[in-house]
Amino acid sequence: MIKINVDQDSLPGLDIDNEKSAHHILSDETIIDLLNKLKNLNLDEKTYINVLEKFINSPCVKDIVMGIINQKETLYKKRTSASDGRLIFSAFCWNPHNLIYGPGNRSFLNNKNILTSKKLRGYDPKEQPFDNELFVTQDATFQDIITKITAEDNLIIEKLSLFGSLPRPARVYWQQFLSNKNKADKSDRSITLAPNKYYVTKIIERNL
Repeated sequence: MIKINVDQDSLPGLDIDNEKSAHHILSDETIIDLLNKLKNLNLDEKTYINVLEKFINSPCVKDIVMGIINQKETLYKKRTSASDGRLIFSAFCWNPHNLIYGPGNRSFLNNKNILTSKKLRGYDPKEQPFDNELFVTQDATFQDIITKITAEDNLIIEKLSLFGSLPRPARVYWQQFLSNKNKADKSDRSITLAPNKYYVTKIIERNL
């Protein structure tokens, strides 16, 4: 589990240990697409390794990599290309400056006594290049980096360098949306809010 700063005040009404989840700002799909495009550049081996090493040695990412190695010390005594590949992939996909804790799922027994789960977050645009609900909570510098990374161009190496330089994201506050018929009938909202789901506070304020 990747650890980033989180406190109960930012997740009101949620069990901070069992009902929280790490949400990506820049989507996994976007990150994987960048890595595939890097491979397709057909760089010479030295240049390719330099690009990967520069990212892995970014301060926030290096701490995560070393943490994984230390947790799995026995495994990494016998390094293989496969284990190194998984480690590098994890470093990209779990860059802690690309993660924000938010509502996850709540487990419960249904009326047939079967354990099931309920998704607590109301808006989770996984198909997008980045999570707009989280994006709007960040400052202009952070937003500018994400915008450049997701731009329609072929500056792949530059984009990966930017991804390694992401600043720590600002704290995000979540709020449960309680249905109000008059407000729910408004037709000019950018997001349809679902009753009893959790949203970033700014999103609720914008859509009411």
